[in-house]
Amino acid sequence: MEHDLRQELLDYVATEYGTKGDHPFKRFPQYTILRHEHNRKWYAALMLVPKDKLGLAGVEAVPLVNLKVKPELVLILQAREGIFPAYHMNKENWLSVLLTGVVPLAEIIPLLDDSYLLTR
Repeated sequence: MEHDLRQELLDYVATEYGTKGDHPFKRFPQYTILRHEHNRKWYAALMLVPKDKLGLAGVEAVPLVNLKVKPELVLILQAREGIFPAYHMNKENWLSVLLTGVVPLAEIIPLLDDSYLLTR
């Protein structure tokens, strides 16, 4: 299911925002960064991250997306299963959302849209 959610997000941003992800990290070619065309600011980062980096048991990599959110929503959203402090980003403004199916696509899309608007 992970690949499906990742691909669905990529299809969504291509259709909705005309975004094609890029892969700026030679060391992590599987990371896809979604940026605004006009200002090159990131609005999402799709990554594979070891579970233990998120405070979960195990070391196998899990797919996730980092999204910018309003600071007042960070703690509220982190209380939900499958949503964590942002991996490798500012934890006051960004979250990591698992793309394993624990958080439905219908709940990820509004967060992605908000991230897009917050980074314009």
